[in-house]
Amino acid sequence: MSPPQFRLILGLSLGGFALAGAAGAAYLLLGKRSSSPMTAEQAFAQGEERFEARRFREAFSYFERAAKARPEDPHYQWAAGNAALRLGQSTVALPYIKSAWANGLKNAEVLLALVRASSGNRAERLRPNLDRLRELPDDPARRELEGDLHYAVADFPESLRLWNKLFEGSPSAGLANKIAVAYLSAGTPDRAEAFLKSCREKDFLDAEGYGLLASLAASRDHANEAKAVFAEGRARHGDSEDLRFNEAMFLLAQDRMPQAATLLDSLKDRAGDTNKEALHSQARITLGFIRAAQGDFAALDALAELAQGDGPWLEGERLYFRGLGERSAEWLRRAGALIGPHPALGWATARELARAKAWADAATAYRAIPGLIGRAPAVQIELAQTLRRAGKSDEAFAVLERLHARRFYSKVSLELYRDIAVEKKLSREAAEAQKFLERRYGDDPAILLAGGLLAFRAGNLAEAASVLDGLARQFPDRNDVEVARLSVLFASEEYESVLAAAAASRASPGVLAPFQAAALVKLDRASEALALYERTLSERREPGTMVAYANLLLSLDRSDDAATWYAEALRAQPENQVARLGLATLALRRRDWKTAREHAQAAAAGPPHAYTYILLAELDLEEGRPDRALSSSDRALGLAPDNDHARFLHGVAMLELGRAEEAEAILKRCAAAQPEATPVRWQLARAKMARGAIAEALEVVDSALTRGDPGDVSFQSMRMVLLARLGRIAEAKAALERISDRLSPARVIVCEAWMLLTEDRPAEAMERLASRLDDPDAAVYWAELTLLNGRPDGVIEALERHSLNAARWGRLGELARQQGFIAVAAACYRGALCSDPDNPQLLNNFAYASLQLDTFDEPAVLAAAKKACALIPDHPSVLHTYATALLRCGRERECINLLKTSAALTQRSAKLLYALASAYEKAGRLAQAVTSYEACRNHPDTAGVREGDLARPAIERRIERLRAELQAR
Repeated sequence: MSPPQFRLILGLSLGGFALAGAAGAAYLLLGKRSSSPMTAEQAFAQGEERFEARRFREAFSYFERAAKARPEDPHYQWAAGNAALRLGQSTVALPYIKSAWANGLKNAEVLLALVRASSGNRAERLRPNLDRLRELPDDPARRELEGDLHYAVADFPESLRLWNKLFEGSPSAGLANKIAVAYLSAGTPDRAEAFLKSCREKDFLDAEGYGLLASLAASRDHANEAKAVFAEGRARHGDSEDLRFNEAMFLLAQDRMPQAATLLDSLKDRAGDTNKEALHSQARITLGFIRAAQGDFAALDALAELAQGDGPWLEGERLYFRGLGERSAEWLRRAGALIGPHPALGWATARELARAKAWADAATAYRAIPGLIGRAPAVQIELAQTLRRAGKSDEAFAVLERLHARRFYSKVSLELYRDIAVEKKLSREAAEAQKFLERRYGDDPAILLAGGLLAFRAGNLAEAASVLDGLARQFPDRNDVEVARLSVLFASEEYESVLAAAAASRASPGVLAPFQAAALVKLDRASEALALYERTLSERREPGTMVAYANLLLSLDRSDDAATWYAEALRAQPENQVARLGLATLALRRRDWKTAREHAQAAAAGPPHAYTYILLAELDLEEGRPDRALSSSDRALGLAPDNDHARFLHGVAMLELGRAEEAEAILKRCAAAQPEATPVRWQLARAKMARGAIAEALEVVDSALTRGDPGDVSFQSMRMVLLARLGRIAEAKAALERISDRLSPARVIVCEAWMLLTEDRPAEAMERLASRLDDPDAAVYWAELTLLNGRPDGVIEALERHSLNAARWGRLGELARQQGFIAVAAACYRGALCSDPDNPQLLNNFAYASLQLDTFDEPAVLAAAKKACALIPDHPSVLHTYATALLRCGRERECINLLKTSAALTQRSAKLLYALASAYEKAGRLAQAVTSYEACRNHPDTAGVREGDLARPAIERRIERLRAELQAR
């Protein structure tokens, strides 16, 4: 008998489908029990009826009753075990399946179920079942089944050895499919295709084999060959469901959704046969994606109705259709935890993440789409667009290059490729893409306009002017053409010509005003420019004109007036990115970090712009978040590789993260490009000092003082520090004395304390600082020294009187944690959250530190852990903190639901598996606890643990104790 998994092996190999019923979270096996007496035969009949209706939980309840009443009946035992397997309950299923085998039901289906239900490593799962295999007659069927067992535990070389030997003597289409799929699973698709071609020549292929061969051809971008194989398969084997399904996947990968939907629509209904139902489940999932993409959301309810019943994969289907209907990435993610990898689900999830502007997560989701669909040109183009939005233009460009190398071109892909090439200053590549576009789409004025703009960006102003003048004559009413033409004139510094051309133009006044005003400013006629805007806006208040006027006011330092017009533009057009950036810039100047961030983050949701991420990087540094500043500046550089300010911020972020050598290299480059920039020299000196190159840092400081104001207090203060570090204490003290009258008294005390510390006199330094704990700088420095010297008492009281920012509280929290003062650490993290309440790292650290204490503020800790988990849901440590908090607070059910919802993440972490097992144990769900403890024990991360909860002997003892309790029940 052919095992069920081979019926879907094509999808598993090329489409990434999970075997129906094999994935999913644990289910509680509770069924309604009748109070009236019922014979074993009656219970079995009731179970069969419910099993047929896919009400597996109730079916198990009846089968369990029959099995306990007639333990010698293998069919009753098998029915109970099979129902438990359908619910994802391997631990519960295993004893029933073993009993079925022991009592005489010895066939391939039962034996393979034993392998699936077993736990442990490959040898532990294989050895007892190979022993059972020897109880069967030694014939070709047994030898084929031996290969099935090896395949089931992913021992592909051995399964291939057994099957190939068997195939030589007794070839068959079913065995050919198994061999081809094993080659695929072993990562050798070329051998799979060669083998199937040889079978095709000898007429050994069935419908599944033809579908597999056609899909392999499609995966090599040989679409015509794939079509021919599909046609031959239909001619030889009729309208096979397997062939129909695989052709639908091929059509979907070819972006032929209506044709794919037609084929899938005939496969969506429920089927009684296990193999057919598994195939129909895949068809429903894929069809749901197509219907949602077509906007036919009513069809999703009908598909969900077809997925009624128990079992993790059926619940996963229903969650999936709900996620499609509500356009919710969260529901789709939950569905994925139950269904497993599926290309349609992956594509839908990636699209929803992109729609929510979660660009990084969307890119990850696109890349995870398995099989033929993952290679589809439409998916690759969407991935490239997402990567570009995420600020990863290099990766987006590489995706498009690979797509074009496969000879897939479209207007969208070529335009995107060209635009990224322009950003990257790859003139040749941009020009080639533009020529290609003009050859294919030369009747589109937007394409011709892009050609003129390309020449403009390349600095070929005469060529650009010629192209754009021709377009202006052909399309005199197109504003985009007029904007481009005036841009070229402006770049040529022909400001009078700009005014003349604007006066003769048929474009709207709102389009012309920015060019006219900019030309007037260049001609030193700023008052006329302001009057022009006021006149234009009095006639029509268009958002674009308002923003342009505000930009001019900002450049003339009329901040209040600029803010008024930016705000009005934003009210008229809430998505106006430039207005957001203008307001963010003004808020940054006022040091209103909260308002600046609100506007900058809102602007970041729009098209990618380097200035957006420069603003965010500045805010991140001001708020003490160098990790985020590094990411923001990196994205800015991805969009504008030559932007000096973005590079400077990148260097500062690296310095704040302790990467002094890398920071120094970047800041050196900035200093060479901007030799007069004082902030650059300041940060370069800091980088050298952090690297330990004190003498070099002193040279930079002295050079800066020579170039600028020799009385600059900041550089003079740094000079004092550098002299002290060089051991030139007398000079350092003299330097401090020279600038002490320009420093606050508290700052002088901080400097004196630092001097004392340099001379290895910490007690005196702490005493000196203690005299000025009313000053925040002195208080923070005193707290640091106090913690380092093992005296945490009074630290929090000294700091609470000050409005410290999150960065300072956070650093003190880390220091306290490193010193082992957990209560102080938790208090510091809590203080940090007052000014940065949405920082997931601080939320997690506060919760985690608090959980190390005997008592803690349960509502506050739970709220912090939950919020951290919501902000970064795919981080195992953050999830573990929340799960631990739920357990400590006696909320086992919530902990179980949390970890089941994040099943994929839980399965990858031994700590999360242990937390899930503990929650099941505390909730009294011992069978599920055993399953999770076994998974934890078998996890690679526990292999080297010698002591503690995650040590394998300790876990094994827990499993044995729980098994004993189960048996006692």
